[in-house]
Amino acid sequence: MTANDHGDPSGLHLLKHLGREARATDEHERMVLGALVSALVSRGWLQPLPKTLDAITQALDEPEAKVNAAMAKLQERGLVTVDGERITTVAGLLATKATRVRWVIGSETNVALTGPLAALGAPVALQRSGHVHTSCHNEACKAEIRLDVDSEGIVERHPSSACAFLLSWAEGTPIDIGAAGGGLFCSDDCLEKWQQSAGEPDGMPIPSFLFPNAAAELGAELGEALKLALAQPHHD
Repeated sequence: MTANDHGDPSGLHLLKHLGREARATDEHERMVLGALVSALVSRGWLQPLPKTLDAITQALDEPEAKVNAAMAKLQERGLVTVDGERITTVAGLLATKATRVRWVIGSETNVALTGPLAALGAPVALQRSGHVHTSCHNEACKAEIRLDVDSEGIVERHPSSACAFLLSWAEGTPIDIGAAGGGLFCSDDCLEKWQQSAGEPDGMPIPSFLFPNAAAELGAELGEALKLALAQPHHD
C-alpha cells in the first residue's frame, strides 16, 4: 500500500486512532454502540436521540443514567456524532442521512456510509453482505460505481477498473470527517485527473490493480479496530 508524503499510510493512522478509542470503551459504551449499529444496519435509520436512548434502555434493561452516560462518552470519543436530537454518524462509518456512498444490505436496507474508508471496510468490520453504490468522485465524470461486498471484502467491482483515494488524517480531526475524506473513482485515469484538479492532496491513492488487496487489508484493520467496541451478534 502506498504511503503518504509523511511516511504514514493514509487511512491506517485514522484506523489506529479508531482502534484506540474502541479499545477504551467500557461495557455500557459497547452495548450502546452495538445497539446503534444493529438498529441502523437493520433498517437504515435511527429515531431521534431521546427515543433512541429510551429504546436502548428498555432493550438492554439497564439504568437510564448509565445508558445516557455511555452515549455521552461515545460522543466524546467521536464514535457517535449528534446534531441537536439527531444522531448523525455511528462508529465513524455509518450515517443517518444520505451521502454520496450507499450500502444496500440484503435486498432492502439502504445505509448511508460516511465515505470511501467505510465503503472498503464496513462490510468486513460488520460482517454483512450487500452492494455499495456511488458515483465517480471526478466531478467531470460521475460514472456509476458498484462494489459487490461480503464479510471478507469486495467480491467484484463494476467497473472492474474502480479505484480509490483516501485523504490523510490529521490528529484531532473527528473520526467521521476523516473517514469521509477522498473518494471512489471509476478508473485510474479519473483518479489522476481528480488529484491534479484538487492540487495533489496529501493522502493514499489506491490504483485499480491494488484495489482488491488494499480493500481486504483495510477491512481487516477496521474489523480489528471495532470488534471490541461492537457488542452485537455477527451475521453472514
